[in-house]
Amino acid sequence: AQTFNKDVKQLSCCAG
Repeated sequence: AQTFNKDVKQLSCCAG
């Protein structure tokens, strides 16, 4: 779950 959360954070950062 931690890794997934990290990925989502990165995606949000990059996408934004």
